Amino acid sequence: MEERGQGQVERTIFQWITRYNEERLHSALDYVPPAEYGQAFWRIQEQTPQSVQTKITGSLGSSGQLSRAGDPIHAPLSK
Repeated sequence: MEERGQGQVERTIFQWITRYNEERLHSALDYVPPAEYGQAFWRIQEQTPQSVQTKITGSLGSSGQLSRAGDPIHAPLSK
């Protein structure tokens, strides 16, 4: 591919990716661009205490299985 043609291809791809992530409205994201939705998600994650996040999303126990607070994986081991 010639130098000039490759530069044009790279610019075109960059423009498409920028529009796809930053401008396009996504119906599954309540018609918000993916980049904006992602920023809002991480902003909320930073503001939510870790203990609340664990109860909401669960965590991986020692067995590697997804569990929630109160599940046997989180219970203390009896001797």
